[in-house]
Amino acid sequence: MRKASVIAIILAAGTAIALSGLPAYAGSAGGPGSLPHMECYLLESGQTANKTVDLFDQFNHFSIDPDTGEPITIPDRARVGTARLLCTIATKFPVDFVPLPAPLDPATGQPVDYDHLTCYDLQRRNDRGRFTVDDPRVRVELTNQLGVDTSVVRFSSLLCVPTFKRVLETPAGR
Repeated sequence: MRKASVIAIILAAGTAIALSGLPAYAGSAGGPGSLPHMECYLLESGQTANKTVDLFDQFNHFSIDPDTGEPITIPDRARVGTARLLCTIATKFPVDFVPLPAPLDPATGQPVDYDHLTCYDLQRRNDRGRFTVDDPRVRVELTNQLGVDTSVVRFSSLLCVPTFKRVLETPAGR
């Protein structure tokens, strides 16, 4: 699977989570509306959704409405393909590091909400230092807005960590 496809899937999952109205989770590092940690498992034999969606997010292109002169967002139209990942809420316990505290909102002095997910590759090693794979091979039925799918959950491949993002630079014309 191409890395860009995996990233697109994770971004879509993060958007779905943010829009679902999930409550704050114990142990989340940010403020009250922060996202939970997620562990994502590869899916085998996922069904193709074969549906078209318009995606709107902060990275979409913007233009000017020729009639009103107002800025408008141009949606990213995409065809939804095959289910690739199943992400589940996970509790993370640091082993060899101390987590950074959430940055503070300058206006309120309170921790900011972590409203993004940054996903990291997972590598597991046994006590002899060799890479290992925990492959549950659990058959599941998945139901969401795009339909019902039967698939097999394979090994976890990503850990998605709640993240606060600050834009440092925007390319001209965006």
